[in-house]
Amino acid sequence: MLRRDWQILNKYLARVRSITLTGAGSVVIEPNVLGAVSNHCGTVLFPALRRLCIRSPTSTTEAILPQLLKLSVGPLLKELVLQGLDPRFLSAILLASQWSPSLEQLRVYLPDLWPSLCHDLPALMLEAVGGLKHLRKLVLAISDAEVVSAKDMLSAVGRLQSLEHLSLLSWIRRPSHLEDVKIDMPISLPMLTQINLEGYPPYVDRILANFANLKTLEGFKATLYGDMQAPELDKILTSITTRLPEAIRNIRLTFFHCNQPGPQLLQFVLQFRKLTGLSLTFNITLFTDDQLAAISFPFLEHLCLQGRPMHRDEPQNMTLRGVGHLIRNCPLLTHLILAINATIASNQDCDTSPIDACSLTLKSWDVTGSMIDDSEFTARHIISMMPLLSELKSTRPGVESDHWEKVKTLIAFWRCVYQRHQLVLQDA
Repeated sequence: MLRRDWQILNKYLARVRSITLTGAGSVVIEPNVLGAVSNHCGTVLFPALRRLCIRSPTSTTEAILPQLLKLSVGPLLKELVLQGLDPRFLSAILLASQWSPSLEQLRVYLPDLWPSLCHDLPALMLEAVGGLKHLRKLVLAISDAEVVSAKDMLSAVGRLQSLEHLSLLSWIRRPSHLEDVKIDMPISLPMLTQINLEGYPPYVDRILANFANLKTLEGFKATLYGDMQAPELDKILTSITTRLPEAIRNIRLTFFHCNQPGPQLLQFVLQFRKLTGLSLTFNITLFTDDQLAAISFPFLEHLCLQGRPMHRDEPQNMTLRGVGHLIRNCPLLTHLILAINATIASNQDCDTSPIDACSLTLKSWDVTGSMIDDSEFTARHIISMMPLLSELKSTRPGVESDHWEKVKTLIAFWRCVYQRHQLVLQDA
């Protein structure tokens, strides 16, 4: 390298704040080059680095990875992301615990290509936790979780007293791999506000059972996999929700390949009266207008009730009247994701018996998957129920989407006419 090259390195390396290293591109760095740079610039190549992300590196990049990690992990590093990495390089976690005392976020996404090597992760985490005194967010996504000792991993998690956000993803999706995950010392994390879990429902319940104090929890998200009958799933959901604090603010439950939970599903969440966000996603659409009428949250702002119909033209059970019940019982609702049946045949009584509901807070509504056959009819009732609606979205292509685009146009036109009328009245 020329003298000018060293001057450029001295000038710019100290300014680097973020590095993302991926398998894309054709840039090749020879190990001897890194050695020369290290001799000139010192043990830390990027002294001001705040974020390091290594994502699916190529075999060429992996050859220099150990050396590059030693040069990159420095005292100011706050976020480390390891994705699609051969577990042999998970020693980066240990490096960060030793050389990056300010580390706040650690995210590890392991593929299932090297299941046997994943055995080392719990021991490595147990060794590293002593140096992760300021870690606020931990994400562990392991495709083949059955090869990892959940008990050892949870023991490590329990020692991260500064943790605020915990995600354990892709953990045990099959009943044949359930194990006893009860640890000797219950986990008590005084600053924990968010838990995200993913896996077979009984396993998710057993993971959550290890937490002794969840009073600080503000949000809970669970993605549940597995073919379970409704009564058994109801029992698990009862167990999970009884562990959540009464004052929790946000709940998101997603069901993949699970049989539909029973009608009492709503009872599991209606007890949490301080919710500001609720999301329920199912294999099929569950709710009827009567069930929508039972949803009552005084502080709810965001609501998602989303089904994945088995067939494209499968009718929705909920109608405009059900939406009226919803906005009446959730007076602060601002964002709604809900597919309904807005056809004239299913909503004929709306003209003869008007919907007695009007929301001045609802700003956006995602109607993707909704059925509609008359744009003017639907627009007329929407503008009367939610006059300040500014975003109406339907992402499914086809005739329904065209109808909803016309609804959006009509709502905008009528709002403009109304505003002009108000101005005329003011000037009169």
